[in-house]
Amino acid sequence: MPGPVHETRVSLLGEHPEWIDALPRALGRGALPGGLARDDSTIHLVDPLEMRPDLLLLAKGSRGPWLAVEVQLDEDDDKLLLWPLLAAVLRKTRGQMGDILVVTARPYVAEWARRGAVDAGSLGSRLGFVPVVVQLGEAEAKVLLTAERPELAFFAAWAMQERHGPAAQRVVEGALARANAVADEVLRRALFRSILFVISDGLAEALTVALMNIESIPESPNEKMLREAFELRFGASIEARGEARGEAKMLLTVLAARGFAVDDATHARVLTCADAALLERWGRRAVGAKSLDEVFAENGVG
Repeated sequence: MPGPVHETRVSLLGEHPEWIDALPRALGRGALPGGLARDDSTIHLVDPLEMRPDLLLLAKGSRGPWLAVEVQLDEDDDKLLLWPLLAAVLRKTRGQMGDILVVTARPYVAEWARRGAVDAGSLGSRLGFVPVVVQLGEAEAKVLLTAERPELAFFAAWAMQERHGPAAQRVVEGALARANAVADEVLRRALFRSILFVISDGLAEALTVALMNIESIPESPNEKMLREAFELRFGASIEARGEARGEAKMLLTVLAARGFAVDDATHARVLTCADAALLERWGRRAVGAKSLDEVFAENGVG
């Protein structure tokens, strides 16, 4: 069953299917047929068999262009078998061939989807189907951050879903800046929230630290929107995390002054701890402790 990460993306695209048209245009992949609008994505193939693509866009009326969209997080060989049936039924009922568009940020998933499914009978009959694939990577993210529509920044952030280094952080900060340019307040809030939900926990944590130190982020209402988006993602306020960050820096300063060799794992443990009270307790121990084990002992006193 699809999880919340998948549903978050599908929900946003369902609310803004026009982005599906803008995405391939921005990446030089061509334009979709005009007049498509979201429809019920349940397609009855052969009773009782049915398939439900993530999004189904149809032109008005019972005939005409169609597009099925799959937000693909992993391989799914069942879909390779059902996509040809889906395309055949829609071609029959709509009177023309459309496309199945697979959107993914994972290279191995893109490769799997591009292979499609081609089967042959014993006498040589062949049945096959290959969808259109949009792989969201670093190159695509750079293009999308400069696209005319600032909403496409959502896809740029999506491209960074499993990365957490400085380059990924710059892309997501750029995506948030582009989202900030969206005029509609409701959509801007939704973009802030959706961008933070498609990236990794590690990258979101790094952005939390950056947010607490960047003075150029606009004041309310946009700063408030962004803070609320972080709080929704983590369930804790930015202010609380700021307090914890200050305690963490103080603790590391004390440990260095005492001459303790802090390894990478301990350093990361301190910086990612969101419990200001616990960090303060560790800081008090660090003043007189004889070892790091004594500082971080779970049953330590003080």
